[in-house]
Amino acid sequence: FLSGLNSNWSKNGIDISNNAAEICKKYAIMQTGELPKVDYKINYFDVITMIHVIEHLLNPIAYIEKIKQILKNKGLFIIETPDFDSPCARRFGSNFRMLHDPGHISLFTIFSLVKMLEDHEFEIVSIEYPFFETKYFTKENMLKMMDTSKVSPPFYGNHVVIYALNR
Repeated sequence: FLSGLNSNWSKNGIDISNNAAEICKKYAIMQTGELPKVDYKINYFDVITMIHVIEHLLNPIAYIEKIKQILKNKGLFIIETPDFDSPCARRFGSNFRMLHDPGHISLFTIFSLVKMLEDHEFEIVSIEYPFFETKYFTKENMLKMMDTSKVSPPFYGNHVVIYALNR
């Protein structure tokens, strides 16, 4: 992700993995650690992204509270995570593919994610479900939706992206 941003951006990143942080150093100023414990200035960032992270956190609220502090007023927060109450999740039940990742420990629905952000005074600007523009939008995956005895395929609504402003 950081490699895709042009040099007009001042880029920062954080990862719990020393290896990942080392690889990303060629694209951004990197720190190793957990966000709630890292020292960033208050009202420092214009944009913060959290892409497929929150579902792996034991205490996601601590991360949201830290983001609230370090994001500027009217700064943009972009968060993407699986929707564990998507139509595909409902159709496949225990065969929903996102349930098979043992690292998924904080499971959000679109409702619970929006509620958490609004409870922390974020203003929801947009909610998107990327799928049709991806390589996973295929006839084969569409046909896999018919057989709920197997693990679910990638499908519309499995992931949600929320764009929210810090108020």
